[in-house]
Amino acid sequence: MPLLLAGAAVHAAPPTPSPCTDAPRAQWLSDEQLLSEVKRMGYKLKRYEQERQCVEVEGWDRNGQRVALRVDPATARIVQTTFK
Repeated sequence: MPLLLAGAAVHAAPPTPSPCTDAPRAQWLSDEQLLSEVKRMGYKLKRYEQERQCVEVEGWDRNGQRVALRVDPATARIVQTTFK
């Protein structure tokens, strides 16, 4: 006899983004240094904000495509790129 789960829906919560760094804030780059590095990589910036242990940047890549970046504030390493 099949098992029916009438009315029951299983929803997984969206994954919580992992932190970009575990480095203490004293080791983070200044906003100017971090944004300069991101620009040096070829991105045009629209906005940025600090989100817990990450910096989130929105803008455009070298090809003019809109992107959202998660950046390690201690190294300016891009941890995640999402194309919009």
